[in-house]
This record gives sequence, C-alpha cells and structure tokens, in this order.
Amino acid sequence: EKGEGVLVSEPLARKENLQPGATLQLPVSEGVASLPILGVTYDYSSDSGVVVMALERLTNLFPIEGANSLAVYAENSDDEGELAARLEANFQGVPLRFSSNQELRRGILRIFDQTFAVVRLLQVMSLLIAVCGVMLTLLILASERASEVALYRALGASRDQVLRIFLGKGASIALLGLLMGALVGCGLAWLLIFVVNRAYFGWTIQVYPPWNDLFLEVTLILLAALVASFYPAIKASQYPATELTRDDL
Repeated sequence: EKGEGVLVSEPLARKENLQPGATLQLPVSEGVASLPILGVTYDYSSDSGVVVMALERLTNLFPIEGANSLAVYAENSDDEGELAARLEANFQGVPLRFSSNQELRRGILRIFDQTFAVVRLLQVMSLLIAVCGVMLTLLILASERASEVALYRALGASRDQVLRIFLGKGASIALLGLLMGALVGCGLAWLLIFVVNRAYFGWTIQVYPPWNDLFLEVTLILLAALVASFYPAIKASQYPATELTRDDL
C-alpha cells in the first residue's frame, strides 16, 4: 500500500541484517508494526540507525502534537540566506530558529579547515624533507660516480646531457615515491572506509577522488623533485674528463 514502506539507514540495516524487501518489526504503543523495507539509505547522523517513513504513517503509529523542525527548499540555492532572513523577519517574537544549509556548510568547512591546518603544515614539512632527501641522494650519487661521469664526458657527452641524466634520476625518484605512496594510500583508504568505519560506526563513506587536487599535488611534487635535482645535476655536469683515471679504464 502507498505510504506503508520505509527506508532504513545503513547502520541499522547492517546491525539488524535488513535488506530491501524484508519487513521491519517496529514496536509501537499498540504492539508491533510490520513495515516493508523499500531500500537502504546512507545516513551519517546516527550510528544507531534511522528509519524514514511518510509523515502520515508516522503520525498513525506515534501520535504527535506537531513537528519540531521544517525544511524549506528554495528554487535558487543562492537565495537560501535571503529566504532565511525573510522568514526570521516575518516570525519575530516566535520561538523559531532559521538557518540555511549554505551557512551550516560554510561553518562546517571552516571548522574542518582549522582542524586540518596542522596537517597542511605537516605536508609542507614532509615535502621539504623529501626535497632535501632527493638533493642529498643525488649529491652522494654524483660524488660516488664521478669517474662514470668523467667517462661519459671522455666519450663525448656534453654537460647538458649529463645535466639531463641527473634531472631524470631526480624525476624517477619522485615518480617511484608517488607510485609507492599511491599504492599505500589506496590500501589505507580502503582499510579505513570499508573496515574501520564499518566496524566502529556502521556506515560506509562515499568515495569521490579529488582528481584536480591530486593532479596539482603530483605536479607540485614533480616540480619540487626537479628543483631539488638541479644543483646536483649542475655539479655533476661540471666534472671534467680528466677525473678519469687508469684504474677506471
């Protein structure tokens, strides 16, 4: 019958082993109501579980005197703040509180930005440490392979070619680090989303990869690796062919 079905949240469905097409046994004042489950919905407001049903059905099962909240949908999302202000002006003196989803979203994002400010600082510090690591690695490599570089120069390699070799080494180190980081990051994300969150909260977070941010971060890391490789590459390209000794041959 129309209006008899309900939606259950993911945590409730997982805890009670409920599936679409099954029946939810809901205790009411007159006994137990059997409600057909039409679907399972994502909900992050409660880890205990939420049941969504038609207002008429709710009032039949649980007699209530009135609603405690009301959602108003604006045709244009840009008018939410103006609509909330107009409603508040029309209902002055009435114990009602009006707020727009845009204001709520901005407040939540502001709190998240403040919370993760330390994380961004750690990211910058990690990038600086990685840059120093790439530079030190290439400096040691250039020093240990001075005779090899001298052999390249003796065979006719130009300074620009030696420079490009060491820049390529720096880019290769960055690409290898990005590949390993991507594999470990995807594995950790899968563990947190599909194991930890389900075990502790009962819900599954939807995955929406930020491709634009990821592209910018990859570009920044590669540029940082090239900048870090530039000084060792210049130093290696300045090794003359006279560094080559009889033992090297």
